[in-house]
Amino acid sequence: MIAHEHPNPLAVLDAVIVDMRASGDTGHVENLLQARTDISFLEDAARLVLDFEPSDGPNDYDLLQLEEALKPFGSTP
Repeated sequence: MIAHEHPNPLAVLDAVIVDMRASGDTGHVENLLQARTDISFLEDAARLVLDFEPSDGPNDYDLLQLEEALKPFGSTP
């Protein structure tokens, strides 16, 4: 892990899932796949909120919090 950067959480989960499958340690793979689905859904929902015009949705403070929360996701999953 790079100490000064925030890796994409979905990419980290994907790498762990691949490593676990390759080693035969599949005990938690289903849980990780569900976590990946949940994180992806949360990311998509948050991005939809960010697309609202200020008069239609959250205030500027909410948008700033969402933008900050989405930074670890990067631009691609």
